Amino acid sequence: MTTPPEPDEQAADARQTDTLHVDEVSADISDVYWIDAPVLIIFWILLGIVMLQFVTRYVFNDSVGWTEEIARYLLIFLTFIGSVTCVRQGAHIFLEFFYRYV
Repeated sequence: MTTPPEPDEQAADARQTDTLHVDEVSADISDVYWIDAPVLIIFWILLGIVMLQFVTRYVFNDSVGWTEEIARYLLIFLTFIGSVTCVRQGAHIFLEFFYRYV
């Protein structure tokens, strides 16, 4: 037989649920432009190929040979194309030490 929760436990549960404001978070996508579309497309293709590689290797015990190379090249391409977005938004890592003393 279970006992009803103590009033202190109920208050703690109420405080915990009050701190989780998941519905109040809004996503601001106002700075997403057409140049970001290839990055998103390449990312989802890369994700699909990596999932294909995972399933064929660990579920079917027979890996598809081309998935590793395609995933590697897509990741390199994604890095260079994604850097355009980072430069546009000013989100690159900035080493102030070198900038200040050079």
